[in-house]
Amino acid sequence: MSTLNTTTSTTRPTLGAGDVGKSYFETDSNKILVWDGTGWNEWNTDLIVTPGFNNNFSGSFDGTDDWIGIGNVSNLNSATNFTISVWFKRGSARQDMLLGGTGTTGIGMYPWSDTKLYVHAGSVGTLNASLPGENQWINAVVTRDASNTKLYLNGSLEDTATSLTIPSTAGDSFRIGNYVAYPNDFLGNIDEVAIWDSTTLDANNISAIYNVGNSTNLSSNIGFYDQSSNLTHWYRFGDHANDTGSGGVANGNTITNIENAANPGTNDGSTINGTPSFSTTVLP
Repeated sequence: MSTLNTTTSTTRPTLGAGDVGKSYFETDSNKILVWDGTGWNEWNTDLIVTPGFNNNFSGSFDGTDDWIGIGNVSNLNSATNFTISVWFKRGSARQDMLLGGTGTTGIGMYPWSDTKLYVHAGSVGTLNASLPGENQWINAVVTRDASNTKLYLNGSLEDTATSLTIPSTAGDSFRIGNYVAYPNDFLGNIDEVAIWDSTTLDANNISAIYNVGNSTNLSSNIGFYDQSSNLTHWYRFGDHANDTGSGGVANGNTITNIENAANPGTNDGSTINGTPSFSTTVLP
């Protein structure tokens, strides 16, 4: 019986094309790693399979006037079924707007000074849940179908409410780092904003998106995630080919465009307010 070499997430060895098949056990994450010649393939011990996936940048927002408009997400207007996922990290509890469209009775998400995350989905304060803490990456997902609207944090269901009518303008003027109805811009980092605007993802898919705190390739079905064909919007903040910044995509450069990686050329995040910038502060 053979044993695997061990490593940690911060001491993974540097390997090359000639090292295909080398395997390690990562002691701090309990993953099994296999090198394919260009990157790591990762298998979590909870049986969620996660391929190696690069995530080099996030968006940094200054909390004063930074936000990005992605236009009108028309399928959210009067929507029956949808799912929205976002990763965010802020340094301390304050009144922040995370994302949303037109109107207080539309669709919006915001972490607040009381250390809770609130979701509007047809009514003010429809859902809320206590955040696991500050100065850490948190994945928030809201799902809606004809019966229930649900809020998940880090893959776990935290709140459920009876679904209310979504107004016909809920997807208009959709913003990241701001919610049209309120003036409090987000302070911190936002990454991997994704929308499935005609599909309600189930708990298995949401667990796979959280992926034990790791980046997930939402454009490919793998493990418990099987909704790539229904992904309509995916903003990667510097990791998509057509994302751009002042002087290029680099740490600290002002964001000039984030493209919808799920449907390139559409719903580009090119309406920039303030000077949101690319950041190398990222989730794994």
